Amino acid sequence: MCGIVGYVGRSEAAPILLDGLRRLEYRGYDSAGVAIVDGNHVETRKCAGRIPALAKLMSEKPPSGSFGISHTRWATHGKVNDENAHPHFDASGKIALVHNGVIENYQALKEQLVRDGDNDFRSQTDTEVLAHLIGSIYQQLDGKDSKARLLNAVRRALKQVIGTYGIAVVHSDIPNFLVGARRGSPLVLGVGKDENFLASDVSAIVAYTRDAVYLNDFDVVAVERDKFEISSLVGETGDHQVSKVEFTAEDIKKGDYPHYMLKEIFEQPNSVRDAMRGRLNLEECTAKLGGLNMTPAQLRDVGRVVLTGCGTALHASLVGETGDHQVSKVEFTAEDIKKGDYPHYMLKEIFEQPNSVRDAMRGRLNLEECTAKLGGLNMTPAQLRDVGRVVLTGCGTALHAGMVGEYLIEQLANIPTEVEHASEFRHRNPPMTRDTLVFAISQSGETADTLGALHESRRKGYRTLGICNNVASTIARESDGGVYMHAGPEIGVAATKSFTSQLVILTLIGLLLGRMRNLSTAEGSRIIAALETLPEQIEEVLKLSDQIQAIAKKYADVNGMLFFGRQFNFPIALEGALKMKEITYLFAEGHPSAELKHGIIALIRPDLPSIFVAPDDAIFSKNLNNIEQVKARKGPIIAFTSGTGAKQLKGIANEIISLPDVPDCLMPILTVIPLQLLAYHLAVALGRDVDKPRNLAKSVTVE
Repeated sequence: MCGIVGYVGRSEAAPILLDGLRRLEYRGYDSAGVAIVDGNHVETRKCAGRIPALAKLMSEKPPSGSFGISHTRWATHGKVNDENAHPHFDASGKIALVHNGVIENYQALKEQLVRDGDNDFRSQTDTEVLAHLIGSIYQQLDGKDSKARLLNAVRRALKQVIGTYGIAVVHSDIPNFLVGARRGSPLVLGVGKDENFLASDVSAIVAYTRDAVYLNDFDVVAVERDKFEISSLVGETGDHQVSKVEFTAEDIKKGDYPHYMLKEIFEQPNSVRDAMRGRLNLEECTAKLGGLNMTPAQLRDVGRVVLTGCGTALHASLVGETGDHQVSKVEFTAEDIKKGDYPHYMLKEIFEQPNSVRDAMRGRLNLEECTAKLGGLNMTPAQLRDVGRVVLTGCGTALHAGMVGEYLIEQLANIPTEVEHASEFRHRNPPMTRDTLVFAISQSGETADTLGALHESRRKGYRTLGICNNVASTIARESDGGVYMHAGPEIGVAATKSFTSQLVILTLIGLLLGRMRNLSTAEGSRIIAALETLPEQIEEVLKLSDQIQAIAKKYADVNGMLFFGRQFNFPIALEGALKMKEITYLFAEGHPSAELKHGIIALIRPDLPSIFVAPDDAIFSKNLNNIEQVKARKGPIIAFTSGTGAKQLKGIANEIISLPDVPDCLMPILTVIPLQLLAYHLAVALGRDVDKPRNLAKSVTVE
């Protein structure tokens, strides 16, 4: 959601910033803008709408300059219009800011600024409030070093912020100098030769550099042409400074009170407020007491508390120290994120699935022991054997992958497994034991709710593992271990190849855990053999695209669809419905087939097709019974089956698509692909913007 691109170097900034924004279009946005410093003046172009509208504005009056910032906005505060588009400015008009995230206390900050005499706000956004706050602090600071002033102003402003942010800041009077900072919203520094970059996603800058530094939460970075410096929000530690006494002589007078005691009784509203100031962590519903100097593990191990003396003054730390930063090589090139000969990224990525599935299992099959090799989990065999419970968290498509994973791990490893909406998990207090393993599933590795679930799990002492497509993402870096998907860049907003890669990885996890328990060598060998043939079988499924396109055109005038499946394919019904909603904007629901008679059957009518994912498996006869119930009520039926299923469905289903046979646990990897194609072809028939569906974002980095 939203996108940031910043540049400082010797080239013209405008084409670089615009090119970067184009590469971030897949993230979802509703407006765009740039701010480029020319001399001591900031040239701004911004508008509601798509990148072509911004490009037209820039071509009419091209901004010139060798450093600047740019942004694509996905509205959270304020309408979609030109005024609310980024960049935003401070009251002086000299400081320009772009921001991803949500500032939860922006209203309180704005009210304070207004009380201080700053009431010249031109937008409805939380971002403009932050720009004004930075500008106000900058004006109050002394010193001839304008770079240090701006850096300190950003730090001081962010210490007052409750919420999430990834920001880039420029000042018209400070040439060739950018400031960036992040908390809960990704920001990456691109390192070039006599030029450097800031971006919310490395894909924005990969055409210019493949050397990147992924910033951590609470990092602040000062960026110039030939150097950069990363520090924490509290600044660099080191030399001792003279501290100011926090009270004055007036504070220790009785004033109008007859006794100090009475004065101090009446001072308690303020003293209580001061005792908790800066120590309430509203996001994580806990306290911040950095002065305890104890790690989370040490705090969890406390078994008894003894209180002595007259109390202890604890000064809560604002933030932790910034971690080490390494320059990483980006694993894909600019060519990898081009459409090639495909009309849409989504279709390209659907057809890339033979390779992405192959890459997801490459080097991870242990043929001798009929198991999987997943060294990235960072767990010993003894630790893996001791796992007593698995929790899978995710959002959207990743959640559906987790639902398939629940069936997989329980069937293959016989370990109690639960799948949780990441957005709900972090706000619950589920009973969990120390042998629980928590997986955070996220294509981007930056999904805000999933990251929140990860943080909550780590806080409570559970081992956390990530399943991500970005090895340098926040989830990948903050987990105890994980499995990298190797799916390559996925640009289309609707997830396709990342989903099947997640299913392959969850199968490997189930296989690994199962072989350490009661899964036989023969069964392990059967699953591995089936996995090895999957890419070729996916290619066979993709050959059905024309047949599925014909079905899509036939049903292009319907107002909605129902999706049904059982066992492993119930989550596939949910995923098929989600794809249909995302890119066609049609009503679509997914349900277990058996739920049909528990209310859903009331919806069956001749103009509402029912899509059944019904492979020829052990429960095919039950699916067939449900299909016949829909047929009896004149509902159109589109069936995806395998084996002898097509023969048994002849004369019952209106449309039948027959798929290759695979073991039941692997069937979801095949059955989801025709549903992806159906949604794609129907969206094209309806004239939808397939790669950039309305209101959606590829990487959901706000709650």
